[in-house]
Amino acid sequence: MIVKTPEIKSEVYPSWEKLVEENPHLKNSPEIVKKNYEESIKELFDAIIFLSTF
Repeated sequence: MIVKTPEIKSEVYPSWEKLVEENPHLKNSPEIVKKNYEESIKELFDAIIFLSTF
């Protein structure tokens, strides 16, 4: 069964933009770093939602 969930906004795991505000040295990071960060947060929330269904 496939369940679509809305995008999750979290204060525990900030968005990339908020992370860059707090850590200016990340501003010039390659695009792959941003992509990997966003994917890892998405995977974490997907796992939490999956585990909460049981």
